[in-house]
Amino acid sequence: MHTTVMHGGPVEKYEHGEIDAIAERVRQECADIEPFGLTFDRPAIGRVAVECAARPGAPARRLWELTTRIDAEVTGRRFPTIPSGYYPHQSLAYGMAGPERADRRAMKILLSDHLGGPVVLRAERLTLVAPCPSPA
Repeated sequence: MHTTVMHGGPVEKYEHGEIDAIAERVRQECADIEPFGLTFDRPAIGRVAVECAARPGAPARRLWELTTRIDAEVTGRRFPTIPSGYYPHQSLAYGMAGPERADRRAMKILLSDHLGGPVVLRAERLTLVAPCPSPA
């Protein structure tokens, strides 16, 4: 399980050393941020994905603002900010749109029969997820 904070540009479009510089600056600026809890709600069937929204948004948004700002500063704003506005959530499944989309009504009916309430998960670290570059 993960909660995406930001989507960077395509890895191959970053110049040599930029990803390392971004990671180091994020590491430095996050050093004083205390871990915090995020309360994730039950899954909801959306138009594009099945996701669990989380709250409170403000501490998670602080991480999004920090990472997107540093990425933009290091890269000279070459990449769009994705997402353009942030709310914390976990995407459990995609495929809710397109010709082979799932039956949203059937999924909502199935979810309505499952018990369970919100769950609190602790945000303690950020992890860079990027494919390793090919050897030059």
